[in-house]
Amino acid sequence: MMVGILIAVLVGMTVHEFAHNYVAYLMGDPTPAREGRLTLNPAVHIYWPGFIMFMLIGFGILGTAPVNYRYMRNPRWGYLAAVAAGPFSNLLIAIVFGIVWRVLYDYPIGFYLNAPAIQVIIFTMIFFNVLLFVFNLLPCILWMDGRLF
Repeated sequence: MMVGILIAVLVGMTVHEFAHNYVAYLMGDPTPAREGRLTLNPAVHIYWPGFIMFMLIGFGILGTAPVNYRYMRNPRWGYLAAVAAGPFSNLLIAIVFGIVWRVLYDYPIGFYLNAPAIQVIIFTMIFFNVLLFVFNLLPCILWMDGRLF
């Protein structure tokens, strides 16, 4: 179970932070490239104090994405796109692993892989990424409400 959680946390957090950085870079912000954040290496994105806190108590800031909206061509919409990219990348991961789950376990003519460890990993990937998607929509909602700027 712990291995499944660790895999889900590392994959979800890494893709989430990479998506923030990559979209900010596409919108004109050179900060992610300057700080070496345009990679899928989890070690680059981990915020260690928050990650250790997550491992100890189950909640914490897992990663960071240095984004500066002032460099973007259209600061308001560029920042929204960069902020929204993280949660939607988690939704995409959950959808992909949900499809894998359906093909492996739910269809009567599908494969049936009787490996509890793989079932736990796939289910944890779906659950954790949906959780990240929902939890990280808060900045997008605040932006739409006009409180962020």
